[in-house]
Amino acid sequence: MKNTKMEVIMKTWFTCAVLFLLLMMPCFIRAEEVDEAEGDSMAVEAENLVITTVKTGDYQKIRAVFNTQWINPADVMRNGDNLLHIAAKRNFGPKIIKLLLDADVRPMDRNASNETPLDIYRKNKGSERSTG
Repeated sequence: MKNTKMEVIMKTWFTCAVLFLLLMMPCFIRAEEVDEAEGDSMAVEAENLVITTVKTGDYQKIRAVFNTQWINPADVMRNGDNLLHIAAKRNFGPKIIKLLLDADVRPMDRNASNETPLDIYRKNKGSERSTG
């Protein structure tokens, strides 16, 4: 059975298209990996900024970082601690705690030591580090 000229052209075109995709696939995959890596890196930097800012206890700075909406404060975790765990470890006062709660940071999350932020606050309350 002899192929018509159009069938030969279509088969050749299809073969070329498949070969092109097979050869270019590693390039497409690599580009996606780079985008994901850059996104992951930016997320880590944003988390670090949020955590560092919360650790300062400076209400205005914390509020400013939260207002940038780079990252959801409720999703920030470090070593199993959410931002309320960090605030409890530093005995921050009610103004910062309210700011964190208003940002939907979960007060009932348990960290790697199976402690809630309230457990940590109760353990640290009245320590020299207390900021009110």
